[in-house]
Amino acid sequence: MTFRPKVLAWLAASSLVLVGSVATAASDPVIDQKAGSLGRVIGIRIVTPGSRDHASYHGFVRTKPPLGDPETYYWGGSSCPAQKLTEAQVGVLVDALRDHQQLQVRPYYTLGEAADRCLMAFDLVAG
Repeated sequence: MTFRPKVLAWLAASSLVLVGSVATAASDPVIDQKAGSLGRVIGIRIVTPGSRDHASYHGFVRTKPPLGDPETYYWGGSSCPAQKLTEAQVGVLVDALRDHQQLQVRPYYTLGEAADRCLMAFDLVAG
């Protein structure tokens, strides 16, 4: 089974939401949203409610740009309380991890607690 139908279905249903949230955040002077480096997904952590880390964050995605060190983007918990990912959005990141040779991700983030990068949105790019 390939991930593409699931990714394309999710993108068709959600891309307007992601673009809308990016546009809203970019026009809001209170939120200083930045674009992260385009890179491949090299890891994902999902933190369950039973974990002692769950209060701090609910998960993260780690990307690796072609040149440079890995970058980590968090969501949920006290580190990034405004950033929540749906199960479908996490699924798309998992699919990008599975097909990291053909898909790259450009994360968009704000700085949260202790300068953690809080994931606001992401682009999927072929190649």
